[in-house]
Amino acid sequence: MRNHVHLLLAIRPDVAAEWSDREVAERRVAVMPNRRWRARHGIPADAPPSSAEVNAILHCPRRLAVARTNLSSLGFFHRLLKEPCARLWNKVDGVTGHFWEGRFKSPRVLDLEALVHVARYIELNEVHAGSALSVPGSAWTSASVQWERLVAIIEETRTRCGDEATPEFIADQVARHEWAPVFSCRAGAFSAGRAPPDPPGPPDPSSVEGRHEPDRNWAGTALGFRSCEVRLAAFLHSMHLVGQRPHPRKRGRIASSGEGPLAAAFRAAIRDIRADRRPMTAIRTDGSAPPAETLFECALRMSHGDQRCSLDSSALPMHASVFAVSRGTCYGAEDSVRREAERRGRDRLWVGYGQFDDTAA
Repeated sequence: MRNHVHLLLAIRPDVAAEWSDREVAERRVAVMPNRRWRARHGIPADAPPSSAEVNAILHCPRRLAVARTNLSSLGFFHRLLKEPCARLWNKVDGVTGHFWEGRFKSPRVLDLEALVHVARYIELNEVHAGSALSVPGSAWTSASVQWERLVAIIEETRTRCGDEATPEFIADQVARHEWAPVFSCRAGAFSAGRAPPDPPGPPDPSSVEGRHEPDRNWAGTALGFRSCEVRLAAFLHSMHLVGQRPHPRKRGRIASSGEGPLAAAFRAAIRDIRADRRPMTAIRTDGSAPPAETLFECALRMSHGDQRCSLDSSALPMHASVFAVSRGTCYGAEDSVRREAERRGRDRLWVGYGQFDDTAA
């Protein structure tokens, strides 16, 4: 946003605990090298970790323990995020001192309901600020990237299914794809000296099923549950519905007459097909080649919950208050908040919905 950033992050100390001492040292040097030491020794600031830097951490148990903790620390991550921004913009403005006004706030997300609730709030920030009119038009939130992923899935499904696929079948297949993070976790894919990955674009539809653990999806892994599914199409549809509601403290919202993200995605996929001059014979209903609007009309039925297409946004967790409140220390249902209070050894907690939980620990 214009003056702040929202991030929904999952920290994995369990993953960092499994790394070898050498991998911890290499990762720590890779994310934050000692620039002054490198300048004195004529080593470029962006060079891979050197053996001297790695050994300096390996031979000091205290530094090694701190490095392992830092690599799964939310505070350390924010330092890596904020410090380079402050250095750059202070240099541009010719000033010194703090660039960011205050330290970050980090309410804890406790369950699937809270996860979807907070994600929708973040994705709709641009809409509520009045700088975007729709989910696809939210250029500065990951909502637009999620929408581009849906467009890519539609095109990939149409190509993969072949000539006999009906619009209903294509829409049904699209509705089955899982909602996944824009920035996937790459904790297990580190190699010292390897070039950084390309900036995120519309993700490859075939790669969105990647998991740390085969029997868990990404949301389940982040929350510690084994069954925790949210479908991408259903999430985007519910975001559109929530974005149409007036926010009690914001001026912007999605027009009630606006086109939904599902219909817009199908329309964009059809437009791309026509622009590439690809034949429409891959979309058939009765053996003939129907107009492109047939698939678009199926998307409209999905948007309105038609039973012929398997979009079920009603199953998505929906809190009575659909707008997140930024104050508080956590988001979650009553049972989740009670367990979090017990974990912290507290008698009660402020929760993200602005309620006070008087649960005895």
